[in-house]
Amino acid sequence: MSSNSKELAKYICKTVAALQKEYKNNSSWAKKRLATLRHVANRSIGDSPETWNVLYSESFPKSLIGMGQNPTRGEKAAFLTLTLYAVHQQSKKHDVHVKSKKGSQPRTLGTAVREFHNATKTDPDKELFDSTIYRRFIIMVQSRTIEDAAYHLRSLIKLFRTQDSITLDYGALAKELYFFQNPGCRKAVQLNWARQLYQSTPTPETSQD
Repeated sequence: MSSNSKELAKYICKTVAALQKEYKNNSSWAKKRLATLRHVANRSIGDSPETWNVLYSESFPKSLIGMGQNPTRGEKAAFLTLTLYAVHQQSKKHDVHVKSKKGSQPRTLGTAVREFHNATKTDPDKELFDSTIYRRFIIMVQSRTIEDAAYHLRSLIKLFRTQDSITLDYGALAKELYFFQNPGCRKAVQLNWARQLYQSTPTPETSQD
């Protein structure tokens, strides 16, 4: 794993944790920042100057900052991850970002998709692979560009918001989005997303076994 991706994940976890804490304390500062990030969720970094003071905080890794006119992979991944988190956290009084712990079920996209299906299905015999959430997930996994992946991810996150039990490790997601932008790593990321779904297990509350 590259040092850049590790620094990116560390930055995202630190930034999101601070926002979560202040938002749950009813901080007007946090509410304003999350609202700003949600507002630009469909835009790019260059078109969103109102978010630059959030993105380029003192803790933003210097190694991820570009020099040219186009954002680096790190800048794109950080911006996208923060906007996705802002969409997910809206109106929630609990943490939607939960860092995965060793020995426990990882809080990955695949796990979230399976848990959403288990929490929302009305027919106990309906298989995950026959569900709408599964089809949307597969479309996202098969994205060819970071822009396409972002579009489909926003759709998934909006669905996750409807279920309080769904949480994500946004630091891990940021690393995946960082590597997804590298053509040489994209297939590995797509395969990892698929593995997350197939290897995740239902939570005790939603298991039908």
